[in-house]
Amino acid sequence: MSSSFQTALLNELSRLPQEGGGIYRVYHFATKPVICKYPIELSGGGTFSQSSMIHRLILIAHGSTNLESPAFVCGMEVMEYKEKSTDHEPSLVYISKVDTSGYKAPAPITSLMVKTYLSTHSNCTTHIFARAQPQYLFHRSVENPSKHAQSDRGLIAWWLRVITDTSFLTKLDAWWCIPGVDDQESAKRETRVTQDLKLGQVNWHYGYSYDDNADPKAVIPKFPDDAKARLLKSYANYDSKDDSDEEEDDDEDDAEEGGEGDDGKDENDTKGDETPSSPMNNNDASSDDESDEGSTKQAASNPGKIKDILADESHSMTVREFWELLSIGEECGSGKLTGFFVIKGDPAAKESGEFKELAQTLSKDQFTVIWNHLMACEFTSDESNRTSTAKFTAQINECLQLESGYLPIEATPSGESNAEINKPKRPLQQEKPSAPTVNVLGGSFIKRRKT
Repeated sequence: MSSSFQTALLNELSRLPQEGGGIYRVYHFATKPVICKYPIELSGGGTFSQSSMIHRLILIAHGSTNLESPAFVCGMEVMEYKEKSTDHEPSLVYISKVDTSGYKAPAPITSLMVKTYLSTHSNCTTHIFARAQPQYLFHRSVENPSKHAQSDRGLIAWWLRVITDTSFLTKLDAWWCIPGVDDQESAKRETRVTQDLKLGQVNWHYGYSYDDNADPKAVIPKFPDDAKARLLKSYANYDSKDDSDEEEDDDEDDAEEGGEGDDGKDENDTKGDETPSSPMNNNDASSDDESDEGSTKQAASNPGKIKDILADESHSMTVREFWELLSIGEECGSGKLTGFFVIKGDPAAKESGEFKELAQTLSKDQFTVIWNHLMACEFTSDESNRTSTAKFTAQINECLQLESGYLPIEATPSGESNAEINKPKRPLQQEKPSAPTVNVLGGSFIKRRKT
């Protein structure tokens, strides 16, 4: 649950070694619950149950001293779904994006952030789509010479390692799959994974977590920015609405709850924080990727074949056939390696205590404005990063119009748990920059600036 996530994250940051630790600041934003369609259809019939979704953005900044302007280190975008809008806590999670700015923090903060989130959501089933891209959350960070973005293989191996090393509340089953690669040993060779997957609190299975003969529309969730969802949309002849708009309808509104409506890394640090960026098109294949293409059991992209199969109304597609189509599509075929991960949560694995939202709670419009402000920043160097972090913080204050100003939560590393975790006594002081014109969309989806 998110309340324990923020508390656990701050506690983990405080455990870091004091020497060279500096100060970490956590920016945690969440929308109020939004009424939406549950990502999985009801028996594949084209109808969805009513659900609610919370959209999260978590950013971590670091400064060497209290006086030094902080710089963003990493960030994560998450969508949490409740199976029923009346449920108290989410049951389905989609980690949409994880990225780093290129700033070199003294510890592997990105993996720490992700592992902490996963461990505090052991009761949820979590889905991840891993496809390498040089940048995602931090605009122009690809130009930062300190940023070492992962290759396709490196990103899949990073996620496998992070999930395996996560301390879940109980032993969980998890699946990983590379479309077009048939078995785990081949997948480990392709991604150069040498880690023993039998260690840790995860029972790993290679392949997808669905029955071969099931209807894919009835069992595979449809998330924004996900290759499976785009192929499902083609197969089910969905309307042409943009994926980022999929979770919201004309009658959508904020759910009522409690009366409220509505990787800077070097070669030696690859086990820590090397940039794990989420998917979209990445045309920058490394020479290592090209040298191993021959051993990858992937067919060349064949959009004509896919179109013919999808148009065959006499045949009802199975999950197995759907996955085969996925492996020859443009996003997951053509020599590219992508990874799909599913961690099956245990609903009984809940920490004691009442759920309490600790993030800065926003309306959909406010979340959109803050997202667009982040996309307008530049992260080409540590200097531009500090400038952008200060500018972004000032824009948060302007957007939210808080009396006391926005206060990111601070954690000071001391090498001990339950160390000093506090809010600043006053808002961070920055010069207030002129706010750029932002195209705020009508609350239904975020306009993502291309990076």
